[in-house]
Amino acid sequence: MPRISVLIPVFNGQKDLAETLESVLQQTYDDWEMIAIDDGSSDRTPEILVAYGDRDRRIRVVRQDNAGITKALNAGITHVRGDYVARLDCGDICVPERFERQTSFLEAHPDVVVVGSFAERVTPEGWPVDVCRPPCDHEAIDGLYMSGHGGGILHTAAMIRGTALQEVKGYREEFTCAQDTDLWLRLGETGRLANIPEVLLVIRHSLFGISSSMRSLQIEMSRRAIHCARERRGLQALEEPPQRWLPEGKADLIASWARSALLEGHYGTASRCAWKALLRKPDWLMVRVLLRALALRTVRQNHARKLHPAQEPKEPSGCPTGNPEPCCQNENSKGKQE
Repeated sequence: MPRISVLIPVFNGQKDLAETLESVLQQTYDDWEMIAIDDGSSDRTPEILVAYGDRDRRIRVVRQDNAGITKALNAGITHVRGDYVARLDCGDICVPERFERQTSFLEAHPDVVVVGSFAERVTPEGWPVDVCRPPCDHEAIDGLYMSGHGGGILHTAAMIRGTALQEVKGYREEFTCAQDTDLWLRLGETGRLANIPEVLLVIRHSLFGISSSMRSLQIEMSRRAIHCARERRGLQALEEPPQRWLPEGKADLIASWARSALLEGHYGTASRCAWKALLRKPDWLMVRVLLRALALRTVRQNHARKLHPAQEPKEPSGCPTGNPEPCCQNENSKGKQE
């Protein structure tokens, strides 16, 4: 039997699916099976999955009519044979050592029931935005959820102990969104939660996935999961859950990437995303972000020229220096599970 079962639910993911599957094939730890759940895709997703299944017999495909990510995950769990269950979303990329590092961690910490990691986040085009660094100890992770903030473990970066997943009976299907928040809270009552403080995953932002098109429902269901957990633990309900920012549209979402990239020091990404946001919706804040990103990028380039006068600094791919507008003409995005 394989040591790890990789769960990948897919809905119309033809654009980024192959890159995700390749990242699993390139793992340094090779004792795994993959269960790819095709949730009623109407594009080339089934064809791609069949081709990879023929190429590597460790990849098994489960097909169902479109029922949403929660039911797709539970359908995949019925086929799990591994001791550990690794989650992965279509479009996201595992670094080669991910399975090795997480398996070693779980073996060294038998009280931990789920372990995540840090993750680099990129735009749909692959431009670097920032690094998500959730806390690493159980009390801080659980506390984030119980206080209504969330974000303690990245769903697509998680590896779950199979026995614990069976003990809590998988995902609760009434949670069509925020099913991970509900799962982490229930798992946290059976064992400890943890994160490895290393980037083991690259997460590709989407303009069309759950996190952008269904945020209101996601927040509502997160609050419901937290309310249920507080009831189970004999705690009072939160009087006023923390308010979460919601983008009003794609321009706001892209603008948030621009701000995050600027803070992380990715000035090229910040300027490109600011241009993209401005083309969709004029906003003075984005003008300031754009001007600051361009100024800081110029300072960095001038500093590099002084250090290495014989080498001209390379501009990141996708946008010529001083003219980011061509990058805004083609929007690439993945179809995440709905």
